[in-house]
Amino acid sequence: MKKNRSKLPSKNQFGFLGTIIKKRDVGGVFLGGVGLLLVNIVLSLLFPKLYSQVIDTFLANGTFATKSIYLIGLLGIINIVLAYLQAYIIRLASERLGYYLRENLFKKIVNQSEKFFHEKDSSKLLTIIMNDINNVKQILAMLITNSISSILILIGSVFLMLSINSQLGLVIIASVGLTTIFIVFLMRKMGDLFQKRQKKRDIFNRIIKENVQASTLIRVFVAEKLEINKFANANAKIKDLSIKISQKFSLIVPMINFVNYLASFWILIIGGKEVIGGNMSLGDITAFQNYVNMFIMPILSFGFMSAMAGQAMVSIKRIGEVLNEKTELKNGTIKINQQGIKSVELKNVSFANQDNKILHNINLRVNRGEKIGIIGLTGSGKSLMLKTIVRLIEPTSGKILINNRNINQYEINSLRRRIGFVFQNDYLINGSLADNIKFGRQVSRQELKKIVKIANVDQIAAKFSKGLNHNIGEQGRKLSGGQKQRVRIARALASNPDLLILDDCTSNLDVKTEKKIIKNIKDNYQDIALIIVSEKIASIKDCERIYVVDGGKIVGTGTHEELLKTTFLYQEIELTQKNYAQE
Repeated sequence: MKKNRSKLPSKNQFGFLGTIIKKRDVGGVFLGGVGLLLVNIVLSLLFPKLYSQVIDTFLANGTFATKSIYLIGLLGIINIVLAYLQAYIIRLASERLGYYLRENLFKKIVNQSEKFFHEKDSSKLLTIIMNDINNVKQILAMLITNSISSILILIGSVFLMLSINSQLGLVIIASVGLTTIFIVFLMRKMGDLFQKRQKKRDIFNRIIKENVQASTLIRVFVAEKLEINKFANANAKIKDLSIKISQKFSLIVPMINFVNYLASFWILIIGGKEVIGGNMSLGDITAFQNYVNMFIMPILSFGFMSAMAGQAMVSIKRIGEVLNEKTELKNGTIKINQQGIKSVELKNVSFANQDNKILHNINLRVNRGEKIGIIGLTGSGKSLMLKTIVRLIEPTSGKILINNRNINQYEINSLRRRIGFVFQNDYLINGSLADNIKFGRQVSRQELKKIVKIANVDQIAAKFSKGLNHNIGEQGRKLSGGQKQRVRIARALASNPDLLILDDCTSNLDVKTEKKIIKNIKDNYQDIALIIVSEKIASIKDCERIYVVDGGKIVGTGTHEELLKTTFLYQEIELTQKNYAQE
């Protein structure tokens, strides 16, 4: 059976790390920490020799080698200071690496098209930002420093062991080396388990997220038991995998003890004979024992590092998949001038998702000051069609013109600042009414007062002692459906848009309140282009032009009276809603 090599990140997936490490405040700082590490390693290799001199001098003369003792004390203090500085500096570089990774990842995510979010699991993205980046920043710094120190200590300790007694050194190297191969092999096997555990964490996070967001729904449908079982199942799978990892880790300590016992045995047998034969001193035996310990630890460290490397590789691959994702949207360079948006036109716009064609040759136009309506059955493609105007979705064919110029030529943010869009299920942040309306934009007190009155939000604020500073909770949980929709409309108006798109966002408002808000908008923004999407004819019947959408196609265009004569679907919707109203 062929080994699956897809787990290893490609060169492209490592590219994002190289870019960050090249930064002076990351790579430069890290190199400084490595420099201190090298000095510390040299000092560590000197200590056993100094101990040997002190012991041999005392056994020979009955006196301590005072200079050597002072030197050991001085070097010990330097060693401690350098160890602290090295650990702090490398940790600093590691935290900066994590900072840049989170920043780059977040920028990449927020600049993606809506297609990206349909294809990616939001729980996985959360795990990557919160968990995988922590793995990379912690493990990579540890891996690099441990690799450097382990290689140098391994080479240094082997050389110094052989310089003291080559026969004993070769025996130790052969016996200890063979034993530690098993440990390294064991550690490498853990990479698969780490990858499986990360995938289970994605599922675990998704369950938690769904339960928090749909807490009301779960209670209403008495689904607590089902959700508890789902959580328990996911929790148990993570526990089982963690136990398997722990089982493998548990084998390491006995193996380390075995390696130490084996080394001590050979030192006692061969080293004892050498001391009796006068070929080695007790100081040499002490130094040799220290170098053996130094020799064993790097080999065992390679085992640990193999396991950590497996975990880091999994995380690097997951981060790289997001950072190397191609951005579907190509940004233009032209900014919308002060005259704003005068016209928007869709010409033969089509959209297909893989083999499924959703929009078919859409032709639509709205000019400044016009109010047009769009109506159709659920799932007919109304929302998707409008998302192409704000470039959340790129059409697969056709073109969109803004002021008779291709939309792709405009800078995306410049375009979006001129458009107010109220989605069907728009997100509300956990903050005040004012925070949700402003949404990070500079809005004067006078302008805010005007907006809340137009959208009828002033009536909502009047019900709370803190007014517009009242906190509405996560996703606006403290507001009713109609109140949320009014806040969303106010938020869209806060940018003083040239084009306002209301995508079926008045479904929870009564007809009187809805008409009042639309009238307020037209009275206060006389030049605004207004697109109203609705499934209710009452909401759009007074529009200057109405587009009827069915199955991703425009099947009728005209005024309310014209469509009642020419378009069967519109006639059917009118009749159904009239009969429903009479009932």
